[in-house]
Amino acid sequence: MAISRLPAVILAAFLGLVSVSPAALSATLIHSFQMDAGFSDGVGSGALSENGNAASSSFSAGAWNWTSSAASGAGLILDASLADQTNYSIGFRIQYGSLGGYRKILSFENFANPGASDSGLYFNNNSFDFYVNGSHAAGTSYSTNTYCDFVLTRSSANGGTVVLYVDDGAGNLVEVYNYVAGPASLPQAVGGGKYRFGFFMDDQATSSEFTMSGKVDSIRVWDGVLTSTEAQQAVSDTTPPAITFSPVNGQAGIAANSRITISFDEAVRNIDDSALNDTNVDALIALRDTDASGSPIPFDAVIDAGHQIITITPAGLLGPGQTVYVAIGATVEDLANNAIAAASAAFVVVDSVSPSVTFAPANGATSVAANDNITITFSEAVRHLDDSPLSDTSVDSLKMPSGISMPQPSRSTGPLALTQHARQMWPG
Repeated sequence: MAISRLPAVILAAFLGLVSVSPAALSATLIHSFQMDAGFSDGVGSGALSENGNAASSSFSAGAWNWTSSAASGAGLILDASLADQTNYSIGFRIQYGSLGGYRKILSFENFANPGASDSGLYFNNNSFDFYVNGSHAAGTSYSTNTYCDFVLTRSSANGGTVVLYVDDGAGNLVEVYNYVAGPASLPQAVGGGKYRFGFFMDDQATSSEFTMSGKVDSIRVWDGVLTSTEAQQAVSDTTPPAITFSPVNGQAGIAANSRITISFDEAVRNIDDSALNDTNVDALIALRDTDASGSPIPFDAVIDAGHQIITITPAGLLGPGQTVYVAIGATVEDLANNAIAAASAAFVVVDSVSPSVTFAPANGATSVAANDNITITFSEAVRHLDDSPLSDTSVDSLKMPSGISMPQPSRSTGPLALTQHARQMWPG
């Protein structure tokens, strides 16, 4: 039986990995589009695409840029995987190149029936306006060619209440209005559990209330209603994801067939904004024997669908009593571009294998010199069954073969051996 201890160098390197992060949001982030080089969803499987009416469009400076002169305008169509179309939140960061009259920001319906209604969120002569069947809810003013953060929530309260929060220019998200929009704020069902939203284009093709040019930095969707505090947190997140290792740092007695997990308190991605997947996540992980300088341990890693849990499966059983070092570099970030700091943990595998014993002379040996020493060598360090250490004083109490009287043995300071110093033994 071996004593499971971490090497001193590992103990000295153990650091507290606890970090303070904002409380989890009451609504779940289900889609995140960062627009750095395409319309990929960093969290879920939302489908975002252009509506095909752009005179020009491109990705540059971390944004999707467009111009248009078509009747319905250029814009984006999002099919979101909402569990409940009556309760959702949408956050987006945009800037418009020009304004004048009504200019559509967000459409909720009538993609299949253009001309039926103009309901939606607009700029109206540089102010915000939620237009519902001829009713208006005027908001605050907005300046062109300036990025602005918006969070719109829709709850089932009172038959459909829309709340719009807008950046006041000083980094504060303020409530612009709280309005009962009813069914006009429900996105269009398009099948397969998807619901459609339109951005920046006019869903009534006979009109001209589209936006002529602008930039989109990000679009995010939550499957639930954010509070005002959560809306502020959603657009002002400056806290890196908190990391949890399992097994935890310093833990002993871990099963040899254990999997290792690295969990984050929010969705993460690569620092180049590309999505993590089961193919690229392996390169982010180090799994080694003993410490950062130890021999690599082969493994396979996967990331869960929510991009919050990396599961590491060693290629074989871990060794009994082995110290295992696992680490991740500063290679992932949250969806607000907050990168983690490099982090690591080490744990010790349970030792359930008894020490092997070697006798010298070997069992059955003949022609042994009469003055030879007898040694008992173990494959690893040993102790008494009561966990007390062996010593030159205590070792002579160990049971010797029946009928043989030997002088006091000594405990070797070398290769895990007990040496019996023999008297002159008689021939045969």
